[in-house]
Formats: sequence, C-alpha cells, structure tokens
Amino acid sequence: MELQSHTIIVTGAAGGIGSAITAACARQGARVAAVDRVEAVAPSGEGIPAEAVTPFLADLSESAGCTDLLAEVTDRLGAVDGLVNCAGVMRRGDLLEIDEDDWAATYAVNVDAVMRLCRAALPLLKKADSAAIVNIASQWGAAAGRRTHRVQQFEGRGGLAHPQSGQGLRGPRGARELDLPR
Repeated sequence: MELQSHTIIVTGAAGGIGSAITAACARQGARVAAVDRVEAVAPSGEGIPAEAVTPFLADLSESAGCTDLLAEVTDRLGAVDGLVNCAGVMRRGDLLEIDEDDWAATYAVNVDAVMRLCRAALPLLKKADSAAIVNIASQWGAAAGRRTHRVQQFEGRGGLAHPQSGQGLRGPRGARELDLPR
C-alpha cells in the first residue's frame, strides 16, 4: 500500500513498536494519527515532516474511547486509509497473582479495543481506494513464559492474562487476513 497522502491511525504510538511504526509511516508520506493513553510525542528525525504526525489521546479500554477516537481523527484529519492496532497492556503474574481487574484491563485493550476499532474503522476504510488494517499481537501470546507452564498444566489455558489475550489476534500461521466486500 502506497502511504503518500494517506491517513493512518497507529495505536500504542508512545511505545517502542508503535513509535517506530508511526515514524516509518510518516517517512513514507502518510499523515499519522498517533494514538496513546498518554501524550504521544511525535517522533522527530530525518525524513519526518513535523506536520505528518498528529497526537491523539484515547482510552481504548472503553467502547466510547474507540468510537470517539475515530470521530476525532476524521474531524481533524479527514478520510482514514489505514489502522494499525499496536496498543497493548501487559500485566504479568501467574493465575494466583493476577486479579480480575488486571485480567479485564488486559483483554479490554489487547482484544476488545482491536475489535471495536476495526468495526468503527471499516465503514471509513471501505470508502478508500486503498486501505488496510494491521493488528499486532505480542509473541507472549504464542508461548507462555516458563513460570506459567506449571499453572497451565494444572489450570488449563490461563497462566497469564497477557499471553492468552494475544491469541485472540492470531490465526493458524500467526496472522489473519480477511477480504471484505466494498
């Protein structure tokens, strides 16, 4: 997908991977909506125009945060051509250490927000000539850490909230791809 003059939303833009994706899209000429729950600082450096990145604050753990974000991005930047779901929450601990609030917070961002943002963005993306959604999940979802192996043996598939939430985004070969009718 050619990014020149396209508007791309990147969640988790204040973190390592999200920040790198934001910078890469901006270098390729995209207008980037850099989304995070803290002020997403626009990356600077060679080849990144200052006006290419617009920071947005959003609480993606809530449904309204997702729909409000899409409305704010379209109001400020216009049509949306791409969505990169990179935001993630990791609460470490075994099944006996993680409380229900940690579990719920992890799923709210790592799984539910992805579904909500995709659902809210699809009508906008269907209007674009060329559009894409990229969902990024952690490798922790593919293999639990050593500390959780025993828990998984005895407690089923619930060693950690974060590893299991990442599995919601993975397909049989580590990726899911859907073709949607216009």
